[in-house]
Order: sequence, then structure tokens, then C-alpha cells
Amino acid sequence: MARARRSAAHEAAFSPSPLDVAERSFRLMLEGPEPLSIDGAAFGGCLPARRIPLDELADGLMVVWVDRRMWAAVWRQLIARARAGDTSWTLGCVGVALPGLRRRADALARQAAHLDSADLDAELLAGFLTSLKTGDLDLEPQPIVRLLADAYNAGRRYLRRNRAAEVVVENLGEDGIDDSVDVDHSAQRARQSLQAAMSVLNPADAELIRRTRVDGVSMAVCAREAGMKESTMFVRRWRAEVRLRQLLPAPRSGE
Repeated sequence: MARARRSAAHEAAFSPSPLDVAERSFRLMLEGPEPLSIDGAAFGGCLPARRIPLDELADGLMVVWVDRRMWAAVWRQLIARARAGDTSWTLGCVGVALPGLRRRADALARQAAHLDSADLDAELLAGFLTSLKTGDLDLEPQPIVRLLADAYNAGRRYLRRNRAAEVVVENLGEDGIDDSVDVDHSAQRARQSLQAAMSVLNPADAELIRRTRVDGVSMAVCAREAGMKESTMFVRRWRAEVRLRQLLPAPRSGE
């Protein structure tokens, strides 16, 4: 079920949630005559002895049928197939994990209702996918718990970055820092560091970050103006922000 985190007016102004996009893609992928499935018979008596489409695995009732040890075995198989390079199995993993991803996204969104939840969802999903691809999951007793924890932590880091950015960019205008504002020295140093790092970025990338992170312009609007896909713009901003974080100095002790 889609989350009611935005009004209809906000839906028009903000970007679609990557989790909603992933769910639609997951459902469409499973509509064919031979949807992605696992062999329930291979996991003993806890699962029905038949081919089980992945959308059934995403059903909470299915989880109730399966003991923790068997559920871990199911997830190890899903992870192995995704890591073999088939992107359909990667989407399948996301689809099966969507109920857990949505619960964590909602919990994080309540902490920052003013942010575009699509950006938060994108960070959370990126954390899940990174862990799915490269995380050390072999020794995890419950791989899905680790995957969801990594996703949640990626979302928390995003919120922390935005909270810091709100302090940093509050008085950062086109002409630079407003020295007339009474702020503490750590915030002033942070603004100066951000301004210096932004000046090193490709001007188009810096403008994309400024418009979407500071001015509140949605990614959908920026994509339309640039004549590019929204997903491409998300990737472009993500790469620019990775570069930006590399340019920023490490925080001083105690700050």
C-alpha cells in the first residue's frame, strides 16, 4: 500500500517515491506467465512444495509460515541470484523487502516532514542496494535484517546531512556568506567550507544541488528542464554529492 505522506498538492510538486516506482516495476515484472519464483520444496516443509512467485514472499502471511532459519535460507538464495548479475533478481529482492523498507522509510520521514520524501526514499533504497551488492552477509544469521538496517542507516545519514546543510546554507546566498548574521564559528566555518567546495564542482552539478537541496525545486522539474530522465538526474546529483563530500574537510573534534 502506498504511503499517505503527502497531500495531493505536494504530490504534484515533489518527485515520485522510488519505492513506489520499485513496487510498480516489481508487480509488472511478475505479471508474465512465468514470474520470478523460488522452489518451495527445496526449503523443507515450512514452505508450500511448489513454485512460489516472489510477490507471495512479500506477503506478511508467508513470513508467518516460515521459521527464522528457513527465512534466512530463502534470503540467501535471493541474494545469491541477485549477485549473479541478473537485475530482475535485484528488483525481486527489493520487491520482497518492500514492506520492511516502507516501515523504515515512514519512521524516518516522520523526523523530517519538510523534506521531499522521494529523496529520503532514494537514499534508503540506495543503502539497501549497496548492501545487497557488496555487504558482508555470509555470516549474518538473518540477512534481511542486515539489509534493512543498512537501508535505514543510509536514510539516517541522509537526514543528518540535511540537518547540517540547513544550518550551513541558511544564510548562503548568491553573493556568498552573510556575515551580518550572528552565528557560531563552527557554523560559519561549515558555510565557508561548503561554499569553497561548491565552487570546485562542475557549475551545472553545483546548480542542481543548490536548486534541489536549498531552493526546494523538485527533481522532476529539473529533469524536465534539462530534457533528461528523472532517474538520470538522481544519479547525476548523487555523483556530484559524493564529490562534494570528498571536497569537504573532516569535522573538527567536538563539532
